[in-house]
Amino acid sequence: MEISQARNDIVDLARTYIGVPWRHQGRTREDGVDCVGLPLLVGIELDYMKKELSPANYPRRPNNTFIPLFKEYLDAVIPAKQTLGDILVFADSGHPCHCGFMSQTQFGPTIIHAHANDRRVIEEPLARAVGYLGKPVFRFKFKGII
Repeated sequence: MEISQARNDIVDLARTYIGVPWRHQGRTREDGVDCVGLPLLVGIELDYMKKELSPANYPRRPNNTFIPLFKEYLDAVIPAKQTLGDILVFADSGHPCHCGFMSQTQFGPTIIHAHANDRRVIEEPLARAVGYLGKPVFRFKFKGII
């Protein structure tokens, strides 16, 4: 299956955030981003999302705060069939709490995400992330992406 240019653009732009500091509720390259901020900023830069949609005032502990926003402004797709550029959502104790972009290198599937423990945006093998995050419980894509 050929990947659309739009999906490549999403991953290419997400990769430009690698190394940006992690900051809870961060929404800028300069001050940092968190896992929800990363897809929001990529979506804004590519005209898939609007800045005013940004969820705010959510705790660092999982509580599902961003899921209703994702469900309203993104298209939900089957978690088992992740595709390049999709936003994968992981859960902690059953509560969605972390997200990142599905990506790919010559070595296999990866995820680009703002990682609190590493204090920055990273790209790592998806299998490694699944090892400590569990399998994705939701998968979303920007509206209009095929």
